[in-house]
Amino acid sequence: MRYSADLRKRVLDFVEEGGSITAASRTFCILRMCIYTWLKSKDTLTSKKPGPRGPYRLNYEALKQHVIDFPDHTQLERASHFGVSKHCIWYALKKLKITRKKKQFGYKEQCAVKRDTYMSALTAALREGKTPVYIDESGFTIEAVRHYAYAPRGAIVSDLRSSQPR
Repeated sequence: MRYSADLRKRVLDFVEEGGSITAASRTFCILRMCIYTWLKSKDTLTSKKPGPRGPYRLNYEALKQHVIDFPDHTQLERASHFGVSKHCIWYALKKLKITRKKKQFGYKEQCAVKRDTYMSALTAALREGKTPVYIDESGFTIEAVRHYAYAPRGAIVSDLRSSQPR
């Protein structure tokens, strides 16, 4: 609730003349926090209007380019990069029709020639009646793989990851 400018002026004059904030609060039936806020503000006789506080701080073109350059960044990382809230990033991504997608992974060490050689040897062994035995030698990797990324609606996100243990 807003208080009139003349009431604000009377309260502030009372405090400036030496009255305590608590006494002003009791005399004029106003919360102490309101008086503290009025004393801190630069222009004490005008009140702030509700609504948007200013122009948008987020450049949509810069966000779109950031998504292209870094598709696997989270909304929180984007928010800290642009200096806005996570909700602002969420709203902007929704407005730009950029959605979160699961990545399709390939392997960096993939070699078509070696794969064809292996497949032909495996097929030959199966024809001879041999049973293949698979041994997991992948080990553990220290790096974290991000399975999701952001891209425009309808676009496929793919990435390469290492198959070698670190």
